[in-house]
Amino acid sequence: MTIELEMSKRLCLIDGDFILWKVCPNTVLTETEVMYGVNNVKTLEETLQGIDWYVTEKILKYVNVDGYIGFLGGKGNFRKLLTNSYKEGRSEDRPPFFQEAKQHLVDKWGFHIVDNIESEDAVGICLTKYPEAIIVRVDHDLDQLEGVHFNPTNLQWKTILKDEAIYTFWRSMITGCTSDKVKGIVNNRKGFADKVIG
Repeated sequence: MTIELEMSKRLCLIDGDFILWKVCPNTVLTETEVMYGVNNVKTLEETLQGIDWYVTEKILKYVNVDGYIGFLGGKGNFRKLLTNSYKEGRSEDRPPFFQEAKQHLVDKWGFHIVDNIESEDAVGICLTKYPEAIIVRVDHDLDQLEGVHFNPTNLQWKTILKDEAIYTFWRSMITGCTSDKVKGIVNNRKGFADKVIG
């Protein structure tokens, strides 16, 4: 995959996997939702319209850029070759129309599917070429990247300085990540990590 954009243009880099989870209908309703008659059934057309709405109204409306590069996770992940515990126990089930919505992001919005890495990895790699780009994300792992970040879920902006990004990276090396089931050097002892790199 080759991506070339004018360096002078203001860009955003989108970690796009979260869009699918925000828009595609959930397959399981809570007892309370069922009791109150909540209906999570969406048609394919409604799902694709939801994707379009999210991209335009929750992202592009706010970032005010000349262009964007969006990424979606594909097949495989090198981390699973390094440890069997990576994201162990997570369901492989996908909501209805998940694949169709993913393909829609590729066909209509020009998102790129990346294999053997995660979409957030692709954002970080691309940031080395476009260091002034806005990072559109919800995943806390991207706090390891220096730059201007926008979270469309809560419409919050933040700037992560180089020292903060480096600190977050090395802290994660020491503590690991419980949500992804990645072990750290000293088994998630954040206090120890703060002493070592603080």
